[in-house]
Amino acid sequence: MKNNLKKFSKLFVIVMLLASMFTVKVNAASYITIQNNTVYTIKTNRHYNSSTYSYTQNKTLYKMVLSADSAVNFKWAGNTGGRLNINIYADAAETKSVGYVSVSGSSGHFIHALGKGTYYIRMYDGTSDSGYTATSKVRIIITAATKINKNNYCRANAISLAKNTTVQIAQTPNYDYVRWYKIKLTSAQVINVYTNKGMGYLVRLYDSKLNSLSCASGTKQVTTQDKQPKGTYYIKVSAYGLFGSYDRKGAFIALKWK
Repeated sequence: MKNNLKKFSKLFVIVMLLASMFTVKVNAASYITIQNNTVYTIKTNRHYNSSTYSYTQNKTLYKMVLSADSAVNFKWAGNTGGRLNINIYADAAETKSVGYVSVSGSSGHFIHALGKGTYYIRMYDGTSDSGYTATSKVRIIITAATKINKNNYCRANAISLAKNTTVQIAQTPNYDYVRWYKIKLTSAQVINVYTNKGMGYLVRLYDSKLNSLSCASGTKQVTTQDKQPKGTYYIKVSAYGLFGSYDRKGAFIALKWK
């Protein structure tokens, strides 16, 4: 009896080992990993009914892994529809949106700033025409932005910014977005801070004791109005309002003072 049990036990172990070798993983992720500078073809079946859309979107979920803060260029590569809508998520369940991009023949491309990490992308044609199948093409080009974003997330790590020198900021959609810069006046003057965009962020100007001197959003210039004595001052650039709005993230900001 004991011998029979031993034989059965050995046979059971062998069967389990063989089963593990040929087991099919039914929960394997169904996505395609994005390769840099590659064209992807998206097919969309879409219909329009009154004021609502109904469509069978492209079933492919794309995975994009960024090893550093990056500028991701979604470049128009032609299609039979009007424009391509691209939703970017921080999770495969598509519940944590971190950006929205729309490209077409007229816009050409859209560059979106994203922080280091893994993202999931869903793409579909966004034309409102009824009853058609669109085939869209987009080229995705990824460029590391490590030379743009520095570790200046707090005043202690503020980066010195010389007068009339432009610095680039990648407005990545994460909570480390805030950027600090330190400037020095060698003589009394009015301080003017300039940016290339007028929405989606807040620019504040402080003295050395962090007293607020001026702040603005939705404009391209922040000024102290009056002359400030020589000394050290700080510029803080941060998200404005609700950070969840896609127009408040993903942008590239050019900042300078004089």
